[in-house]
This record gives sequence, structure tokens and C-alpha cells, in this order.
Amino acid sequence: MTPRMENFAKLIASDTSATITECYEKAGYSVHKTSTGAYDQKSYVNASKLATHPDIVNKINSLKEQRERTQNAQKLRAMSREEKLKEDIVNELSQMSFSDEEASPNKLKALQLLGQTIGLYTERVVTKEEPVSEEELEREIKSDLAKWFPSNTKQ
Repeated sequence: MTPRMENFAKLIASDTSATITECYEKAGYSVHKTSTGAYDQKSYVNASKLATHPDIVNKINSLKEQRERTQNAQKLRAMSREEKLKEDIVNELSQMSFSDEEASPNKLKALQLLGQTIGLYTERVVTKEEPVSEEELEREIKSDLAKWFPSNTKQ
């Protein structure tokens, strides 16, 4: 694979929004443009042919897989740092909460934060569903509509 082909593959595999013809030109291939500045048909055809070349396709796929692996590794590192930070915070709050040396207000706040961290205080919404007849529901809707739009509703 030539250096221009490799550069073309890198440009295609990148996350830029460039067209294949733009990548073709940026890779160092000559292109022709019309009087309006658009790429001519021959440039597009040449770029398309090169983009479907087996070596180029393999290189593009390889570069995309490599980028995906790198991104996944970065996400894992970020997640593990976050987990470590959470663990450190919980440990520190635990030490403050159960230490005899801490002042009472600090101890109380540490216990509160520790409880929130481990999910001790979670909001729960309890809904109670009561069966309602169609007639009762219709009466409620008409009543609400009459309140909201007094001049538009007739009962």
C-alpha cells in the first residue's frame, strides 16, 4: 500500500464528515472541479474505486477497530477511576462516621452522606390504583374541562 493510499484510508476512517472525494484530494490525489467548484464525475469515480480497493477496505476496518478498542479502554479507565473515587469517599465517610474523635455535627453529616452514597435514602413513589367506571371517568373529564374552558363545554 502506498503512503497516499494509507493516508486516504486514515482520512476515510477518521470521524470527520469529509466526503470520499474530499479525502481523496486531501490524501494527495489530483481531482478536477467544475466551474461551480464541485468535484467532477471522474474525481468521484476514482475516489469511489479507491475506497472499494480491498487493501483500503481492510485498512479502514482495522483503523476503526483500533479506534474503538482505544475508546473502550479509555472508558474502562475512566470508570475504574470513578469507582476508586467512590470507594475512597465511602471509606473516608465510614471512618468519620464511626470514629470517636469526630465532633457530633461532623459525625452526623458523615453518616448522612454515607447513607446517601450507599443508597439508604432513596425516594419511593407509591401509586395506588383504584378502579374507576367509564361513567365516573367521563364525569370527571367533563368537570375538569368545564373548569378549564367554561364557555366551550356544555353538559
